[in-house]
Amino acid sequence: MVHGYLDTVLVGTYCTWETGPKHTKLLDRTGLLNQSLLKYLDRATDWWFTGSRLWHLTALMIYGAAALIFTYPLLLVAGSHITYKPDGDQLFLLSVLEWERTTLFTRPAHLFIGNFYFGSGGALFGSDLLLGLLPIYAPIAWITQNPVLAYSLTHIGAYALNAAAMYMAVLALTGSRSGALTAGAIFAFGPLQLAYASHLQLLAAWWLPLVLLFGLRFRRTGHWVDFGLSTLMVWIQFATAVHLGVIAAFVYTAFVLAPAVRNTMVNREIRSCLPLIAAAVAVSLPFIPIVQGYLAFSDAWKADRDITEVQFWSVQLRDYLSPTSRLRWHDLLAERFPVPRGERRVFPGVIPPMMAILGVTAGLLRPNIGKRSLRTTTVVLIALGITAVLFSLGPNWKRHEVVSDIDLPYRLLFENLPVFRAIRVVARFSLLAHFSIAVLAGIGVAAIAQRSSHRWLTTPLIGFVAVALILFESWPEPLPAFSIPANRQLETALREAGPGPTLFVPVTGNAEIPRLWMATRIGAGPLVNGYSGHIWQQYWYFRDATQGLMASELTGLAKGFQAYGLRTLVIDRQKLGERDRDVWETFAEGPWVEAVVRTDQHLLITLYNLTEPALTQWSDLQAEVLVDRASPSAGFVGTLLLHNPSTRPWIPVKDSRVRSMHVEWTQDNDDGALSFSTNVLPPPFLRPGQTHATEVHFFTPEKVGHYRVRVTADDALVLTQKIVIDSSPIEPFAGSADGLLATLALRSTDEFDANVASLLPLHVDAMNIGRKSWTDEANIRLGWRWYRSNSDGSETEIPAYEGRVPLLGHIYGEIPPGRGYAFAGQLRAPDEPGDYVVRVSMLSELLAWFDIDPIEVRVFVRS
Repeated sequence: MVHGYLDTVLVGTYCTWETGPKHTKLLDRTGLLNQSLLKYLDRATDWWFTGSRLWHLTALMIYGAAALIFTYPLLLVAGSHITYKPDGDQLFLLSVLEWERTTLFTRPAHLFIGNFYFGSGGALFGSDLLLGLLPIYAPIAWITQNPVLAYSLTHIGAYALNAAAMYMAVLALTGSRSGALTAGAIFAFGPLQLAYASHLQLLAAWWLPLVLLFGLRFRRTGHWVDFGLSTLMVWIQFATAVHLGVIAAFVYTAFVLAPAVRNTMVNREIRSCLPLIAAAVAVSLPFIPIVQGYLAFSDAWKADRDITEVQFWSVQLRDYLSPTSRLRWHDLLAERFPVPRGERRVFPGVIPPMMAILGVTAGLLRPNIGKRSLRTTTVVLIALGITAVLFSLGPNWKRHEVVSDIDLPYRLLFENLPVFRAIRVVARFSLLAHFSIAVLAGIGVAAIAQRSSHRWLTTPLIGFVAVALILFESWPEPLPAFSIPANRQLETALREAGPGPTLFVPVTGNAEIPRLWMATRIGAGPLVNGYSGHIWQQYWYFRDATQGLMASELTGLAKGFQAYGLRTLVIDRQKLGERDRDVWETFAEGPWVEAVVRTDQHLLITLYNLTEPALTQWSDLQAEVLVDRASPSAGFVGTLLLHNPSTRPWIPVKDSRVRSMHVEWTQDNDDGALSFSTNVLPPPFLRPGQTHATEVHFFTPEKVGHYRVRVTADDALVLTQKIVIDSSPIEPFAGSADGLLATLALRSTDEFDANVASLLPLHVDAMNIGRKSWTDEANIRLGWRWYRSNSDGSETEIPAYEGRVPLLGHIYGEIPPGRGYAFAGQLRAPDEPGDYVVRVSMLSELLAWFDIDPIEVRVFVRS
């Protein structure tokens, strides 16, 4: 007993006193004092060691103090500042949390639709849902009515919660408080965790050790409640951050599912697993809509990651030596092992791996901690750590940023499981290794503490020294914090405009997050603009539709906006040039405008509702694939043209999601030769008279001949056209314009009445009818030259207004004979009034113009 040791110490002290009659009273008093002191020390040490409250309280105080230090000076400015960037991911996450808080109980059906990417159908499914943060964030925000303060306190509290959850899990595993204290410190404050702390959803990882905690309880009790709770922890982690949810699934499989299956097989009691299945199903049911939402959003917008993107965000082994810039003591390593992007900094530190090695040694060679055998647990943790490192390397081995053809296990998962195709930053799998390191380090420190001869002194000392070493190594630079940008005039104007679909112009990624936060905070929107882990494809359409606007497009554009459902346009005049500001001022004077509000910086335009219904059928459009001849057994990216010949706007039936189009090839004898499905992204709307070019992946039959191609979508006919399949040889480009030919078709008008310096639309479809492909090497362009028409009938060329539109070979590849390309650009009218002719043709830049007849466009420029 601890008090036995204290008795010895105090009695030895007592015996050193001098004895004699004159000291009798003093000795009596001293004896009573020693007995009282012994009594209180005995109680204190029993409370500390046999009781748990003081130890747990001390651990929480250490974690809380460390959280404040590691986030300094955030607490001092918690109510008004945001971490890392004033317009970065943190402000986006705050916007999502605030939207969820204010919508969860008032409009639950709109929860996942979100307040941005209006028309996408479920914008929140483009990123992590953060639902596991709401139990912390929401009460603070409701009480304080300060979302920024709630977010800051949640950010600080996440560190302490991570530590506390791991502390409880390792305490249940080892029974060692020093080991638990160490594991919690590593999991919350280790160098690798700091590398991802700028993403609050990745910092919200306390559900992960809770999977282990309830798994350990289930392994000891076999009770269905513990099995259900561990399953619930996985789902909550998934609903907080998808990537951490996948990691939690690995922990769940290793520590919960595998023991359950093993026990069932050993005991041969199938009935015993029925309550477990029932518990798992019961807690999983509320999360099925979330899984369905992710799958539906991914299918609607084809949000799967490209393998090249995954390769970029995978690590090399040397990246495990690349520390984050927040660490104070590892600058030399950061300089020696730089990475292209910060999220590939997966340095686990020096102290935590050393402690984990001690844990591996103890777990394998001396596996009993107290009465617990940890050999199997250690082996499982080692396997999880190796799996984490292997997965973080991505689909293929790479070295010095060069991807090899050596396939890694992650490629198999990427190609066959949807959840792995949705993950972009595979470097984050290192967090599973971080989890394993923390638990193994706890085992190692627990083993050292167990071997101590003076537990009452050295046991807490071992834990405190271990934590001190960990915190010292991870001691960070001060956390950057910034005041949140605000525009009170604009907020007031948006409130007066009322809720409704809103588009900010210019559409630009640099300003979208502050716009989203403002709209969420004041209850405006939803926004067509936005920001997310998945950038909504139609975002770029609205960007292109609103930049370089031409006066001739205003009426059609207004109808397109109305058809799509837009209510308010917010024009940031300070971010536009003078010409664009004038165009939007003209737009604000149109008959489609219900109200106009001006602030110092912004122009708010509220639109009327569309008075006539928009067209919605594919049959309302003229469609064509720019192919009239192709090689057999070929696959290529072609150009699909969609033209709206009506005076009414067109919007896709149902919505503007990615469509699966069915393509069927038949020969003249009506024999089916080839059929396949391909994905096409239609525009969110087409203005009256507008032609839009989009990509389509095409495949050709294996036999030569004349074919008819039939394309359908949404059970409706999109187009039919004739295409010839032949195997004519294609000559390589050899630095000469010989064999470069085209036929040109003008889609835009051939005559303009324009003001000086105005912009005019130009759309030309070009078909390759030559002998050579239009390759990147050939540097193919659509070009034009301006000529002034003189009074005597002669013409004078004006080289200053000559222009080009490039062929985007990185999207469509080379254009061989028989295929075409849609060029879209703008002509700039001259600064002087007069009558002009624009001759449009094609050229191989710096080589020669094509030997073809140009298209002529007449332009009458007025002052």
